[in-house]
Amino acid sequence: MVGKKKIEEKTAEEYIEELKARGDVEGLIRALKDRDEDVREKAAEALGEIGDKRAVEPLIKALEDSNWWVRKGAAHALGKIGDERAVEPLIKALEDSNWWVRGNAAKALGEIGDKRAVEPLIEALEDEFSFVRWTAALALGKIGDERAVEPLIQALEDRDEDVREKAAEALGEIGDKRAVEPLIKALKDSDEIVRWTAAEALGEIGDSRAVEPLIEALKDRDEDVREGAAEALEKIAKRDKGEILGETLSEEERKTLKSPKALKKTLKKIAKQILSGELSEEGRKTLERLAAEIGDVIEAAQARLREIEDVSEEVQARLREIEDAEKKK
Repeated sequence: MVGKKKIEEKTAEEYIEELKARGDVEGLIRALKDRDEDVREKAAEALGEIGDKRAVEPLIKALEDSNWWVRKGAAHALGKIGDERAVEPLIKALEDSNWWVRGNAAKALGEIGDKRAVEPLIEALEDEFSFVRWTAALALGKIGDERAVEPLIQALEDRDEDVREKAAEALGEIGDKRAVEPLIKALKDSDEIVRWTAAEALGEIGDSRAVEPLIEALKDRDEDVREGAAEALEKIAKRDKGEILGETLSEEERKTLKSPKALKKTLKKIAKQILSGELSEEGRKTLERLAAEIGDVIEAAQARLREIEDVSEEVQARLREIEDAEKKK
């Protein structure tokens, strides 16, 4: 028991704050065994904030505390410290009798990021409490394992909007293209935060199938959703521009082809070398590659850029229509 007299003179919070301010890790570890559950819970939280790995094993033991507030605090703290020794005990805590403990265990597993937690977290997507389901979805997104894609797609149909939102966010973080069509469907969700998150996720994935649905989402009744759709379209356009020349040429050659001025300068330099009979080996190779690639690459680039410009113009036109309509209200 921590000094009883001291605790009687101060509140539990004041006493723990004092230990934390001194960085007294050993004192806080001892406080995990205090008879006052408030002291134990606040000690666990303080140890998480300090982040000292000496606290890992005592906090793991605190996951078995008789008080659920203490168990919740221990799970939260272990997530902040991020030590892999806590993975298996936290997986076990996903089956705790209290839903708040289970949810904090799920969060902590996401923060640690160990793939051993993937299957147990997928199971937690079926928990009866929405808090546990959405924290599990969030954790799966942070871990980023593709095994979670199909279960997260199913979670987009969850009855709770927070779960649907976190599932959409997680799918965007994982970036698997299997999620594109389900996320497009989620652009029509009844909840505006889910629609906004789906738009963001589609922007992160960057699949061109999302362009038309995102353009349609520019007419959404919610301003944040419209903004999210516009930002997602911009991300997809930028990604497309960046990939146009990415397949066949070196970085220097891509830069040359992107800039007419640079291309002209390069060709002029090679022409001078040819006329003087001093064409270098490097110049010859560059000429050969440009000759082989330039026609097809420029044609493909121009066609794709025209498509992107058309989309950008349509996006701008839709946004102007929306702004005009709002001004008239």
